Amino acid sequence: MNKLTIRGTIVQTGQEVTVTVEKDSAQTRTEKTIRLFNRLKDVFAQAQGYDREYARHLLKIRNGVREPLDHSNLHPMERHGQMIEFDNRLWFVVSTNEYTQEEANRLVEGTITDCIEAGLSQEIEKYVKERE
Repeated sequence: MNKLTIRGTIVQTGQEVTVTVEKDSAQTRTEKTIRLFNRLKDVFAQAQGYDREYARHLLKIRNGVREPLDHSNLHPMERHGQMIEFDNRLWFVVSTNEYTQEEANRLVEGTITDCIEAGLSQEIEKYVKERE
């Protein structure tokens, strides 16, 4: 017999149960930060003449959670992501869906710096103000 216990109460077969699932506010903040990264990445890509995928890989390798790989250090990864070859080097790049708020913040801060260095301060100003 299968048994389900919710907060110490055993739920009987056929008994109706209401379950409310709420998003963790920290997860929501991380999602907003990643959406900002994607907006900044698109501005950066367009200004540099890159396609969006190339810009995403470039910015995540520069500023995100990644690990350089070679044949001597291939191993199972603990987080979701993808292996990519970029500039003749193999990388494991962690999916932004896996990022903590701190990691997402570092990605955005580095991307803002890259945009400023590329002369895009005015183009990204409205996005940066939304963050504040």
